[in-house]
Amino acid sequence: MLEKAIEETRGDLKKLIKYDDRFHPIKNIDAAARMLSDLYFNQNPRRRTWARALERYAGRPTYDSKVLGYATKIRNPRFRRIVEFNFDSTNRNLIIGGRPLTFERYIAIFHHLNRNYGLKLYSKLPRHP
Repeated sequence: MLEKAIEETRGDLKKLIKYDDRFHPIKNIDAAARMLSDLYFNQNPRRRTWARALERYAGRPTYDSKVLGYATKIRNPRFRRIVEFNFDSTNRNLIIGGRPLTFERYIAIFHHLNRNYGLKLYSKLPRHP
């Protein structure tokens, strides 16, 4: 059913959100964060760890190390340069709007297209205790 919606809307996120809230990026992240928080706080307080909560969230024992590894990598300027280089090399012939699509341009376009999903409003909501 979701595949059909994706096909019919040609992956247009704004149309997909109207079809099903699961496509809404802010609501999706919020739901995942609430589930993860519940998994964390429902552990024995003496054995409570975020790593264990991540493992339970994913149902895989190595998920926590992968998530934490990517969180570390994403803050590393060298890693970002490698991603940028690989993106630019792979998409060398990709033209969008009459101009080559570089990694920097892709990020700018992505941010522009995804700026109106309510993150600022959401960030002002009361925090979950």
